[in-house]
Amino acid sequence: MICVMKKRKWLEVSLIVILGISLLTGCGQRSKKSEVGSGEVEDENITVSHEKLLKETTGVQKKQGKIETKELSQNVTPELSRKEKKQIEERILKIVNRIEKFPFFNLEGIKSIEDTKGKDVPDEEEIKRLIRELVSIGKAGVPTFIKIIKDKKRDEEIRMFFISLIADDKIKDDRTDEFLIGIINDKKESIAIRNEVVSILNEKIGKRFAPIEISSKEQEKVKKEVLKWLRKIERKCKLCLEYDERDARLAAGWITAGEIDNIEKIGKPAIPTLLEVFCHKNRNWMLRAFIGGPLCNYLYSLREKGEEDNRIFEPVIRVLEDRSEHRSVRHEAVIIIGELGDKRAVELLIKLYKTEEDGLIRIGIVSALRGLKDERAMNLFIEIMNNPKEEIQVRSGSIFGLAIIAEHPKFPLLI
Repeated sequence: MICVMKKRKWLEVSLIVILGISLLTGCGQRSKKSEVGSGEVEDENITVSHEKLLKETTGVQKKQGKIETKELSQNVTPELSRKEKKQIEERILKIVNRIEKFPFFNLEGIKSIEDTKGKDVPDEEEIKRLIRELVSIGKAGVPTFIKIIKDKKRDEEIRMFFISLIADDKIKDDRTDEFLIGIINDKKESIAIRNEVVSILNEKIGKRFAPIEISSKEQEKVKKEVLKWLRKIERKCKLCLEYDERDARLAAGWITAGEIDNIEKIGKPAIPTLLEVFCHKNRNWMLRAFIGGPLCNYLYSLREKGEEDNRIFEPVIRVLEDRSEHRSVRHEAVIIIGELGDKRAVELLIKLYKTEEDGLIRIGIVSALRGLKDERAMNLFIEIMNNPKEEIQVRSGSIFGLAIIAEHPKFPLLI
């Protein structure tokens, strides 16, 4: 996939954006390579910078090519002078302000990918260095990290990065857990951030906090929050529409990963708004297609708990049956139906397959029927399997469908 991307004009910006989103949001994960407060980093230039910082703040000494710290209690922050604290804060803020120059954090004045060329934005190597510097500051930076998290004017993806940073076991600062619990209880905070903290603390101290419950009065606030992320996704999608459909989705998929992840963190309260936008024919087709991911993940989590959501079936079926809809949106609709697990879809999908001309949709129909595991689809699977004119992906999908649905007497003959 990367090889294909190298042929495109937008490579430079795409790489920067991919790296920035993966490092700042991590899609809910923290880098295992990063050693918070460790004093050891891979880049030689960063090691020197880190060493200089620690000399100023924690009394680090270099001995025989290794960085060694004076003995300090693991849970006690080194005493720093007011001047040293200010130096650390200025350094952190300078790094963060530089990172925020990403065109995809700040889209002001940008109408296409080409508009990002020649702007004063960090390149790939600079971003790596800046992130590692932040991580390496460790416990000494906790007060400033907390200050950044509290600043609700900052980009939420950056705030989430710092939440993940202060929760890391390497920090081991007594101030952080109390602060994070305070975020969970702050009803003025975004649902995505509150649920992110719930997830982090549950991983850190064992399951203890339940996902944030939303009252009917708060649902309007949730809708505004979801629409905020969707608008940002939509704007990024529009930046990529100058390319053909496949490359546009590829580029937009990379640069919207952070926003999609933040929507998923909101959880069940986001579903009504996502469903409304997904079924809105006048909205950007690529935005609607990307909404399929969070909807499918939500349905998968329900199935894991043995639960259902009856709001989704009928509106999504209508999208699938509307042949004037964009094919990518219809394809997402059929995938959602398969994930939903509603047996009412079986006969509808069988009937739709027999008149469907788009190969992409036929592939999706076979996949959905396979997931529904209903014997009524077996005759269709046999018909597809024996049709030499059908696309190979559809035929192979029907073979797997037969294997999954039941121990079919004809199936051994296929081997």
